[in-house]
Amino acid sequence: MDDKNLYNLGFSTRTALLKLRDDIRAVIEEYKQKNRMGLSVLHNIISFSSEKILLSGVTYTVTIINIICLILTYLIGETLLAQKYLLWEALFLFILLVINFIISLHEEYLYRNEIPHRVKKVLDTLDEAINKCLWKESHYPHLCAPFSPCVILQWTYRDGVIVNLPWALLVEGDIIVLRPGQEVPGHCRGLEPDDPELFFGQIFLSGPQTKENFSLPRIRTPHPNKAYRMNETPYLKNIKLALEQATTRPVTVFEKQRYLCTVKILEGIVLPLVISITVVASSIRHLYHLPGVTHWTEIYFLQIIAATLPLLQIIFPIAWVTLNCYGLSRFKLLSETRQKYTRPKSCSISEDVSDPLIQAFSESSLKPQALGSLGRTFWNILIGKEDMVCRTANIVHVLGSLSALCCVDKKGILSWPNPTAEKVFFLRNSSPMSQNSSKTSLVTSMGHQSQTNLDQTDDVKPNTEPSTIVEVLDLTHDQNAPFRVEFDEQRWRTHLARLKPLGLAALLNTCARAPRHTYAHFCAHLTCEACYSEDLVPVTNRRCLCELAKQIGFTDSVAESYTVQECLASFRHLQADTIRRETRFVRSLHLSTRVKVPLPHMLAVIVKDQASQLQMLTQGTADIILDSCVDYWNGHDLTPILPSDRKKIIDFYQRNSLTAYCTAFAYKPLTRSISPSLATHYLELPADSRPLYAPRAPRPWTDSSALHFHSTDSLLFNEVIDDDVSDADGFFDMQCNQVFIGMVTMQYQAQSDMVELIERLERACIRFVHFSKENELRSRVFSEKMGLESGWNCHISLMSDHHSKPGSPLSQRERHNTASQLARPNTDFIYSGNISTSKALSMSAPGAINVEHSTVKFNDEIKKTRHSITTHSGLKAGGRASVPTSAASTDSLLAGESPPDACRSLSCLTDSTDHSAPLNFDMSNRAKLPRGIENIRPHIEQVDNVPLLVSLFTDCTASSVQRMIQIMQDYGEVVCVMGSAANCQNMEIFMQADASIAVEPLYPVLCQKMPPYQVPQDCIGPIDLARSLNSVPCSLSMARDADVSLFALITMSRHFTMCLWNSTQFWMSSSCFLSFLQVWSVSALGAGALSAGGAAWGALAAGALAAALSFAPPHAALVLRAATRPALDFNTRMALFVFWCYACKFLPSAISILLLYGFTLRSFCEQISEMTNKTSCWIVYPVNVGNYRDTSDLSLKSWHGWGDDFYDAFYITQHIVLALITLHLKPEIWTGRIDGEVPLPPN
Repeated sequence: MDDKNLYNLGFSTRTALLKLRDDIRAVIEEYKQKNRMGLSVLHNIISFSSEKILLSGVTYTVTIINIICLILTYLIGETLLAQKYLLWEALFLFILLVINFIISLHEEYLYRNEIPHRVKKVLDTLDEAINKCLWKESHYPHLCAPFSPCVILQWTYRDGVIVNLPWALLVEGDIIVLRPGQEVPGHCRGLEPDDPELFFGQIFLSGPQTKENFSLPRIRTPHPNKAYRMNETPYLKNIKLALEQATTRPVTVFEKQRYLCTVKILEGIVLPLVISITVVASSIRHLYHLPGVTHWTEIYFLQIIAATLPLLQIIFPIAWVTLNCYGLSRFKLLSETRQKYTRPKSCSISEDVSDPLIQAFSESSLKPQALGSLGRTFWNILIGKEDMVCRTANIVHVLGSLSALCCVDKKGILSWPNPTAEKVFFLRNSSPMSQNSSKTSLVTSMGHQSQTNLDQTDDVKPNTEPSTIVEVLDLTHDQNAPFRVEFDEQRWRTHLARLKPLGLAALLNTCARAPRHTYAHFCAHLTCEACYSEDLVPVTNRRCLCELAKQIGFTDSVAESYTVQECLASFRHLQADTIRRETRFVRSLHLSTRVKVPLPHMLAVIVKDQASQLQMLTQGTADIILDSCVDYWNGHDLTPILPSDRKKIIDFYQRNSLTAYCTAFAYKPLTRSISPSLATHYLELPADSRPLYAPRAPRPWTDSSALHFHSTDSLLFNEVIDDDVSDADGFFDMQCNQVFIGMVTMQYQAQSDMVELIERLERACIRFVHFSKENELRSRVFSEKMGLESGWNCHISLMSDHHSKPGSPLSQRERHNTASQLARPNTDFIYSGNISTSKALSMSAPGAINVEHSTVKFNDEIKKTRHSITTHSGLKAGGRASVPTSAASTDSLLAGESPPDACRSLSCLTDSTDHSAPLNFDMSNRAKLPRGIENIRPHIEQVDNVPLLVSLFTDCTASSVQRMIQIMQDYGEVVCVMGSAANCQNMEIFMQADASIAVEPLYPVLCQKMPPYQVPQDCIGPIDLARSLNSVPCSLSMARDADVSLFALITMSRHFTMCLWNSTQFWMSSSCFLSFLQVWSVSALGAGALSAGGAAWGALAAGALAAALSFAPPHAALVLRAATRPALDFNTRMALFVFWCYACKFLPSAISILLLYGFTLRSFCEQISEMTNKTSCWIVYPVNVGNYRDTSDLSLKSWHGWGDDFYDAFYITQHIVLALITLHLKPEIWTGRIDGEVPLPPN
C-alpha cells in the first residue's frame, strides 16, 4: 500500500474521541440495564449476613416493635408514666429509623454506581477534550521512544500521521502499525485479504523464519511493519472488568470489625441476651407479685425498650458515615496539597509528632480557605459527587490498616525511567612508553578469587614487557537528577585520552538524531528474531550517554562538526552448544529460572567530519563487537588484542550483562562508504563466525616492546576513496578490523524518595513488596538499591516450571500465545557470493579524531567531582578496578587448551572468578522457597508462611500478581497496590487489591535534551486523558513527579482510623454499659434506672463523647507500631479478652451508679416515710403501715408509688443516674488519649 493511501487512513482526533465516548457510554448503559436496583437491594440493606450493612433487619424489627410498644403504652397505660412524651419518643425513633434506612439505601446506591459515576466524570473530561483538543504530534511520546513495560503505546494513524498513541485511546476502526515482535493491542485484522486475524496479547511476527544453516554472511531484509485495522475498542474490556468486579472487592478491616461488633455481637448476642434477662426478671416479679409490680405495659414494654435502645445503635450509622466522609475529605485535601516538608539530608527520619511531615496534617486550626475546601469536599463525598472512589474501596481504611504496599511497575515509578552509566570499562597497557598509565591498579590473578592492591611508584622497576590492565571507573548517580552522573575516582582525569573516543561515540552514535529510526526498526527486527528462541532476549542498550560525554569534557556543539552518512546494523544467532557454554557461569548460581542471553548485535554509524573524512563508530553487545576488533586504544597508541585481553573483556561483559545493560564501543576509519540501498538492509552473520575472522586477523606484531603504530595522519591512505560497498562481502568487510574503545554498563537507579518511603514503611511495620517483571538477578540487584532485603530467603519467582524448563535453543518454532502460525509476507534473503580475501586496513587510532578546543572541555573546564559514596565489594574504595595481566597468563584456557583465534568468540569463554561484576551476594535460593504461583498456597498450608513475608517476587505477569495478591488477602493481609496508569494490564490487579493507586510514570526519552512529550496548554493532553481512563477503579491517581507524600497519606489514614476505631470501641462499650445498668436495675430493684427517653438521651450523650475521639491529635508513636490486626470472629478467647480489657473498666462505674441509684431511692423512701408517717421502706419501695384506705394502697400503684404519688422523687433519681453516666474526670477523652486503650485480640 502506497503512502498516499496510508495518509488517508485512520481517524481524526476528534472522530476517534467521539467514537471512544460513544462506546464507553454504550457499555455504561448496558451495565445499568443489567443491574437495575430492585427489591434485591433491600436484602443488601437489612441482611444479617452482609458485612456492608449499617443496620441489620434485627435492629429494624426491634425498633419498629419498640415504637409500637410506646404507642400501646400511651394508649392503654394506666399510670403517670403513660404520658404524651411516649408519643414523642416513638416519633423520634421512627424518624431515626427512616433516616437510617435512607442513608443505607443511599450508600448502597452509591456503592453500586460508584464506578459508573467515575466513568461519567471521565466522559465529561472527554467531552471537553472533543471540543477543545488540538493535539499535535509533539503531544504524544516520540515514535522511537525506548520501550518501557510500564507504558503501553501503539503506533496509530491519527490526523493523517503516525503517532505513539496511548493504549486506552485506541478505538474500533483505528489503523495501527504493528512492529515485528510487539504484542498485539487488541483484536485486529490486516488491510490485505490474506493478512491473518490477530488477538490481544499475541506476538506479531512478520517475515519468514528459516532454520537452514549457512556459513557466510548474508543480507537480510528487515522484518516489515504492517498496517492493521482494530476490530474492537480495547479499553472496553477494562471498563467492563471494573464494572463487574466493583462490588466484589474486599471489605475493609474496619468494616469487618464494625460488622462484628455492632451486628454479630451487639445485635446477635447481647441484644437477645438483654431482652431475655429483662423479660425473665420482669416475669418473675409480675407472676410472684413482688414489690415494684405495675401495669403490665410498663413492666414488659417500657423496661425492655429502655434496656434495648442503647444496643440498637440507631445513631451510630449516621455518625459512621459522617466520620468516614470527613476522613476521606481530609485525605483528598492532603493529597491535593503541595507538601512543603523536606527532610534535611543530615537528619535521620523522624517519627514523633514534632516531625513537620506529621504536623502538616495534624494542625487543628485550618485556614478559612482550607475549611471551605474541606467542607465542599465533605459534602461532595457525602452525596456521591466527588471524583473519588470511596465506597467500593475506602483508601483511608486500607492505608490505616495497611500491612503490605505492593508496587507492580518499576521504570518511571520506583526507578528513574532511563538507565544511567554506572561503570566505564577500558583497557590500557603497562608499557613504559604509555603516557597515561594509572598510578594505582588492582591486580587480579585470573582464575583466583583473591585480589590484591599494587601501587606502582617510581621506586618500582618498570616492566619491560607490556601487559594489559583492565580499568573500571565507577560513576555515581545524582539522586536529584534523572541523568546526572559523576566519576567516583578523583584521578579519573588521568584517563582522559582513553575516554575521549568513548565520549565522542556516545554523542555521534548513541544520542545522534539520524540513527533513531534505524535503531528502532533494528530493535523490532531483533525482537522478532529472538521470539524464535527461548534462550535469546533482545536487549536494547542504546540509551542516552550525553551526561557521560559531558563529564568527559564534550559539549553539545561537538556533534555539529560531524554528519551522519549511513547506519549499518549486524546481528547473529547463537548455537545451542554455544549458549550452554556461555551460561555455564549462570548455571553455577543455582538460579530458579532460566537467564536468557542477549542476542548479539551491533549498530554502526558512518560519520563525515568537516575534512570529508569517513569514520565508523560502532556500539552493541560485546561478543559481536569484540569479534570485529583486532586492537584496542590505550590512550596513546593501538595495542593488539591478545586472547587474554579478549577473555577479560568477555568476562566483564558476561557478568555485568546479567544484572545491568552493558554496551561495547568500537571505532574504525573508512576509505569508502556503503550504498544507501544496502544500508537499509541488515547483515546476518552465521552462528559460528570464527572461521570468517580467522583469515582476517592481522599479522602478529613482532616488535612488542615498541608499541608505536602509524601516525594518525596516515590513516586515510592518502585520501584514496574507493567505490561504495554494495554487497555482503563489502558489508562484512567494513565491520572487520575495528578498534575496541571500551564498554559502559548502565543501570536503573532507584529514586531517592522511594528509598526513603521504604525505610519509613519498615519502621511503621508495613511490608513493601515489589512484583518485578524481570528475572531474579536484575530484580535482586535493584532490590538492594531500594534498601530491600535480598538475602537467602527474600525472593520468590512466580514463573511456573513449565515456562522455564530447559529446551534446545533455536529449535522452538512456535511459542505459547504467539502468532507464529500466522501467514507472513514473503521476504527473500539476499545471499552474498564467495567472500574474497579483503585487504587489511592499516591500524587506526581513535585519538586521531580532530576535536577543536572550543567544543571539548578539559582540565580547567571540567567540574570537580566528588568523593566516592558507593563502592563495590571486591573493588577498592576509590571505585576503580585495574586488572593487569601479562601476556604469559597462568589461566589454563589461555595457556594452551584453546587456539588463539578461538578466543575471539564468546563461545570460547570459560568461567572466571574475577569479581569485577556486581555479583557480591549468593544468587542461589537456598531456602528452597516455592517456585511458581501454583505452588505458593500449598507451601503456606504445608510448610511455612515465608511467602507472606517475602518482599520481592520475580518473573511476574499480571495474572500471577493478581493471584498472589489474592493469596495474601486470604491470609489476612491488607494490600494496597501502586502501579502505572499507562499500563493496561494493571486493571485486574487494581481490582483485586483492597485499594489501588495509579501513578503516571515518568516516560523514557531518547536523549536528555528532548522532553518525553509536550503538554497542551488549552486542553487535556492524550497522556493525561489515558491516565484518567486507566485509573477509573483507583482510589488515588497522581503523576509521578507530583509533590505528594505517600507516607503522609498513610500516616494520616492510620491516625484517623485509629481514632475512628477508638471512637467505635468506646461507643460499643458505652452502649453495653447503659444496657447493663438497666438490666441489673430491673433485675435487682424492679424499677429501671433509665426511662425510655433517658436511655435514648444516654445513647446520644455516649455517641457525642465517642465522636470526640475521632478528632484527636496524632500520637507520638503513631508510625512506630504495627497497624491493629484484631480478630474477625467471636470466640471464647475473644469474649474473655473483651471482658478483661473493657468490662473491667466500666464495671466499677456501673456498680457504683447502681448502688448510688439504690441508695438514692432508699433515701427518698425514708424521707417520704418521715413526712407521711404512713409508710415505711422495704428495700427501696415505700410500703403501707397501719390502717389505710384502698385508694392509698401502694401495692396497687405503679412501682409502689414511684410511678404515681412519688413520681417526682423517682424522676429526680433517674436524672441523677443520667448525670452520673456522662460524668467523667479525664480531659483526655476529648483529646483521644484514653489510658489503657487495647484493641481487639489478634487471631
